[in-house]
Amino acid sequence: MASRSSSLFEPLNHTFDENERALCERLIRADTESEVEAALREAGCWDDIGAWSVFGDNPANASMIGGQQETPAYSLLSA
Repeated sequence: MASRSSSLFEPLNHTFDENERALCERLIRADTESEVEAALREAGCWDDIGAWSVFGDNPANASMIGGQQETPAYSLLSA
């Protein structure tokens, strides 16, 4: 896997090989969770803890991800 950029908005200084490009294209075209999981398993990423990082390299971002709603209307409602 490529080393991560220090910012989400900085480009990676990495040239993708054919396998990485094929995985990326397969993930883009995936329509279901099972297709995503299958692609990641076949690439050897699913169970490789070193292939993953915390979103934004900030453990506190879990609430941001957990706060996502199924439909846009729910995000407008306050508790």
